[in-house]
This record gives sequence, structure tokens and C-alpha cells, in this order.
Amino acid sequence: MSCDEQTLKENLSKVQSSVVDSLVPWFAKNMPKSYFTNVSPEAQIRHMRALSAQFDHELGEFSKSAGAVSFHSELPNGEYEVTFMQFSGDRIGVISDKLDELSTGEHMGVLSGVMAYTSLDQKLIFDIFTFSPKTVSGGGVIGENLKSYLSALKDAHDKGTEFSDPIKWNPIFEPEKLAAYVARCNPSYVEHTGPRSFLKQYELFEKIAGTEDVALFAEASNLVISKEGTVGAAEAHEGAYWLRLALTNSIPISALRKILRLLKQRGISVERMHLDLVCASNLGPKAKPSSNNVCMMRLFILQPKEPENDWLVKLQRDIKRTKWADDFTMELANRSIQIQEEPEELGIQRAEVITMLSSMLFSMLKSQDAYAFSKTNINNVVKHSRYLRLAAKISNVFITRFDPKSNQTEEDFKSQINALHDEIERDTQEDTVAREVLHRMISTVEYTYRTNLFLEDRYALAIRVDTQFLAPGNFDKPYDASQPGPTTPTGVTPYGVFYVHGRRFNGFHVRFRDIARGGMRLVSPGTSEQLAIEAARHYAEAYNLAFAQQAKNKDIPEGGSKCVVLVDCCSL
Repeated sequence: MSCDEQTLKENLSKVQSSVVDSLVPWFAKNMPKSYFTNVSPEAQIRHMRALSAQFDHELGEFSKSAGAVSFHSELPNGEYEVTFMQFSGDRIGVISDKLDELSTGEHMGVLSGVMAYTSLDQKLIFDIFTFSPKTVSGGGVIGENLKSYLSALKDAHDKGTEFSDPIKWNPIFEPEKLAAYVARCNPSYVEHTGPRSFLKQYELFEKIAGTEDVALFAEASNLVISKEGTVGAAEAHEGAYWLRLALTNSIPISALRKILRLLKQRGISVERMHLDLVCASNLGPKAKPSSNNVCMMRLFILQPKEPENDWLVKLQRDIKRTKWADDFTMELANRSIQIQEEPEELGIQRAEVITMLSSMLFSMLKSQDAYAFSKTNINNVVKHSRYLRLAAKISNVFITRFDPKSNQTEEDFKSQINALHDEIERDTQEDTVAREVLHRMISTVEYTYRTNLFLEDRYALAIRVDTQFLAPGNFDKPYDASQPGPTTPTGVTPYGVFYVHGRRFNGFHVRFRDIARGGMRLVSPGTSEQLAIEAARHYAEAYNLAFAQQAKNKDIPEGGSKCVVLVDCCSL
């Protein structure tokens, strides 16, 4: 061996030794305890090896040019792990951005776990994504730590004394029931989750098992991480919260992406995070694999820098809506508008109203001009920066109108309607498509009787509309300010018309009596072109089928009705 090679080896060994002497103490001091509890020793070594290449031993810190580092690992158990490390210390939007950058393949399987950590001094961020085979088999067992915790909780309950943690005894915590649930969980999830956190998530699981619901529990954290790297009591930082979620029948990576984008848009920092899957199918040697697993998430968040008074209430409401809001709604929700002096986020609730109104009008305006009022043109109107402000005002009128807490009078409502018609007339004179769409949107609000907008666990947004407003002939000509109300119907007017807009589907229900029967038709076109054709005649089909059913039912007490649901399967 030449002298140069030996010198090079000695110099490199000295540098590596210096890096180890500086990096390891920093790492042990600043990484949170949960990192060392949840991350395997083998993974910790992989992380240290990657970090050592970015650590400046002379300055005792990570290189300013390090930016972000990522690497992929195939684990002995068949799982696939992707790790991102970032050295900025700013967590707002980091997991969301990394998830968007993540490219997945069939060989990786499905997202089955996420762990996110921030060092106590805010200089290092870890995001670890785990992918597993297509099925989740469970196999967890109740450990001694969980057993002793349950024993103490049950003892306090039986004696009527206060338990040390803020949690109450629940009958589902009985050993037999709990063991059945634990058997559905990944052993690592059971072992590394704190007893109280695990039981709170078990309660969420029981709340939604067998449904399509989303369960969420938010509470102030009892520990916070300061920028100086110290851990203190919750009173030192009132803006730290734990969010715990359970979602059924959801694609984990898709659900997570929507939630993280929402948090990023609101300026909410995710300091730590965990995602696990719980098997929802029957267990046993003859049980069939199921994709209907329950996705369990735990997020440690910090409130925005300038939070609104009810920011957490709105956040919980909107997180639950992310499962059911379609892609166009989510795109609109993230847009910024300026109605008052300061710009503001449109938000999911207003975006849902706008999407519902515009999707219903597509079926109605085609009789006036099928080319001018195509689905694309209508969507372009409501998302155009010039007209989105008007669409937001229309949604505000709708929300205030049906808010159970609102004290709005009929006179105030009519005044807002007329003011919006005047503003639309002023702002859209040269754009006939936008003029017609926006006028018809506010008219739809005016002639809506009922909505389920404020039902907490709804799956879609529904309205009941004045039947004369949708009568044949009302949409054949452009909106006329001198005759804003419905014209005299040219055909038989139904008793009731309902419209429902949800993720990948729209539905019209038409009935010709208060008590009616007729059934439901599902329409699932195979191409986007056929979908547009079916959407254009959606209301006409529901009306004609219900009218035919009314004629069939002439000799029985029930009137005729029909529901036609148009399902978008094209992009699945």
C-alpha cells in the first residue's frame, strides 16, 4: 500500500471519528424519546450513516447546503421504507411536500405507516414512510405495560376515584374485547404507542367500524417542544395539540395527502406524526384478505401564527370533509380570495357549495347552449380569479341562509340576493357565459328550501329546490333581470326535487307526490365523453322516469318518483 493511500485513510478516519464524537451526543440529546422507542436500532444506524455525510464536525452542525436527503430501504420483513431528512427546521408543509415528491410503484405495496419527528433544537426533520404488501394481517398482543395501565384504570373506575390520566373507563376495554381488537393491529403499533393514546384510538375505531365515517379527537398536548430544545408543560405553549383520526375504507396515501395539504394551507406545523393500519376484516385461518382497513393517524401540531378564535373547530370540520370532497372542490378550497380588506382562504365549506351549484347547473343550462355551457366552461368561470370572489359571495349567502345559528331575516336575505344580482351585472357585462352561470347560481340559492350542509357526518351535499324553478323552459333563455323568478311551467310540475353532489357522483331525485315510490338508477359511463352527455341530460332523465312512474302508479296511493345517480368512473 502506498504512503498516499495510507495518509488518506488516516485523515478520513480522523474526520469520521470527529464526526461521530460530535454527531452522536447531539443526536442522543436532541432526538425525541419517541424516535428511539419507535424506530428500530437498524434504522437508527442507517439514519446516522446518512447524517454523518451532512454533518460539519468543525462547526458542530449540519452543512448549510445539505438541503434534504432521501434514501430507500428494503426491510427483511418485506416492507419498503422511504426516509426523508431535512435540515431547515421549518415543519410547515414539509410532510405534504415530501409526500407529493414520493414516487410509488407496485413493488412497494401500499402505504402502511408514517413516522415524522423534529429534533428538539429544530435543526433536523425526519419523515419515514413505510410500504407493505396489499393486506394487513394484524397479530398484535396486549403487553404488560398496557395490562397494568388497564388494571389501574379499572380499579379507579370501580372505586369511584379519579384516574391519573384524563381518560374514562369504557366497557370496550374489557380484556376479551380489547384482545380481539389488538389482534387486528400491527405488533409494532401496539408495542410503541402509549397506553392512553392507544385506548383513545381504539374508541375511535369502535365509533366508525362498519361505517364510512371519519372519527376525530383533538386535545391540547401535555408536552411542548420549545425552539431552545427544552420540554415543558402545556401551559408554556397553548398552541400545541394532538389530533387523532380514524378513517375507514380510505386509500392511506390519498387521505394523508389531502389532510397534510390542508394543514399546510392553514400554516399549521406538524411536529410529529404516526400513521398505522388496523385490519377491519374478520380474522382467522379462513378469513379473506380485505382492503377495507382502518387508517389511524396521530399528529402533533402547532397552531398558526395568527390563529382565528375557532381555528381548531374549523380544522376538525374540514379534516372530516377531506374524505368526501372531490378533487375540484379541494382545488378551489386552497384558493385565496379577497372579499374584505385582507385576503382569505376560500375553504372547503364554501368550495363545496360552489361545486354543488355549478355541477347542478350544467344539467340545466345545456338546453340554452350546450357548447357555451360545457362542464369545462362552467368550471372555468367559478375558478377564474375575477369571478371566484363573486362565487364566494354566493356561497356566503347560501351558508348564512341555512346556518341554524343565523338570525337573518327574509328581508335581509332578499336584499343580499338583489345586491349580488346587481354586482354580477356590473362585473360580467362582456362575458355572457360568466354572467349566466353566476346569475343562475344565486337564483338557485334563492329557490333552495333545505340543505344538509350543517350535518356533521354527511357524506355529500344535498339541497331541495323549488320545483317551478327547475320546470321545463326556465333555462332555455338567458337570465332576465326584469323577470328573475320562475316562468309559468310548460309541463307537469313535480312535488319535490332534490339534488345531491358528492365525490365522483351527482344525483337528482324527482317525486310527483309527498309519498312516492319508483327506485333508483345508477349510470356509470365508461368514457369522459359519454359522462358529459349523460350529465347534460341528467335532470331530464330523472324527470321523465319519475313522470312515467307516476302514470304507472295511478291506481295506488303512492305517487311516482325516481332517482338517477351519475357516477364518474372514468379516472378510477
